[in-house]
Amino acid sequence: NPDAPVTVTEYISYTCPHCRDFTLQGEEILKVGYVQPGKVCFEYRHVAANIVDTTATMLAFCGAPEKFPRNHAALMAAQPQFNALRHMATKAQQDRWNYGDEAARRRAVASDLNLYGVLERRGYTRAELDRCLNDQAEADRLNAAADLAWKEIGGTPAFAVNGTLLANVHTWDALSAK
Repeated sequence: NPDAPVTVTEYISYTCPHCRDFTLQGEEILKVGYVQPGKVCFEYRHVAANIVDTTATMLAFCGAPEKFPRNHAALMAAQPQFNALRHMATKAQQDRWNYGDEAARRRAVASDLNLYGVLERRGYTRAELDRCLNDQAEADRLNAAADLAWKEIGGTPAFAVNGTLLANVHTWDALSAK
């Protein structure tokens, strides 16, 4: 609800295990207890730390805006698997992710880390996902926003209330106390 009296902003990274912890522990409580009654507007600020984050974020936003919440939940649920694959990546895979055409790099990440599979189970086709990953203007926008956010925050997750960054608040317990 954009007209809610309080806005809570979460700075999030899809490769951040602590962000996943918040998603599992507090996000639903926040939505049901505060957002649905109109007390809080909850917004995500994606803070890409690497090519995997950029790829996952672009996939989360793929499709109509109303698909985002379930895309987000699916990616967070799959995070342990894709992070494990990321840490086991071969040099050849890492080179595919870090060199060459940027859209091809994102498609390689999606393929190597099974991010395509996560969203295909949500009903997307590979062609639809590739269209999203090929959108260089969107990637540039996300990365520029992340660069700005990193100047404000020290890590993820981080939270702001009505535009004021909360110091040392990185968990649901700490946020709920505020």
